[in-house]
Amino acid sequence: DLRGTLVVLNKSGHDASFIDLASGETVATLPTGRGPHELVVTDDGRWAIGTDYAGGNSLTVFDVEDLSVARTISLRDYPRPHGILFLPGQRQVIVSSEASNRLVIVDFHSGEIVRAIDTGQNGSHMVALSEDGRWAFTSNGASNSVSVIDVVSAELIRTLDVPDRPEAITTNRRGDEVWVGSNDEEVVSVVSVASGEISRQWDGFSWPYRILLTEDERTAVMPD
Repeated sequence: DLRGTLVVLNKSGHDASFIDLASGETVATLPTGRGPHELVVTDDGRWAIGTDYAGGNSLTVFDVEDLSVARTISLRDYPRPHGILFLPGQRQVIVSSEASNRLVIVDFHSGEIVRAIDTGQNGSHMVALSEDGRWAFTSNGASNSVSVIDVVSAELIRTLDVPDRPEAITTNRRGDEVWVGSNDEEVVSVVSVASGEISRQWDGFSWPYRILLTEDERTAVMPD
């Protein structure tokens, strides 16, 4: 039987729906900042954090258990926050700010902005992260590149050239290869972080705008 709560961000409604999976009923609708886009939920199901991308310039933190907005964290200095992932320990999130070309690390419990890291490229839209949290990667749609970021030292290490208008991005657990979907060239590429070379590539897509790897890293799943 299905149990738990499904959280859905509504981009044009500027709110989030909380749906009880057992009954299928919407049990709450809570406000977000304007234009919410991406969402993460902690493993214990207690906290959900959404990026308010299209005019909100903030993070909305939800208490899923209490069905309430716990806090709104301003990212006015880092506008158009989009991609979001948890760092190890799930107390902090790493967020891509497309308008400032920064990766921003935020303690979502305290609301503190811990640090911001320059991606060195334009249009940094999505973020991927190695399992240990050491390496972050951004897809830079306006620069046709991927930024390789050392999260610990807060430094841009290198940039990788990729096919035009990358959006989708993920990495394997080790963080030594990145998978990139390129909307203009309609391909999905696997890129070596060390050499920058494309080791595998598939075409025939129309809009491969997200990528996930399964737990065993044997299968990639993409909406097109």
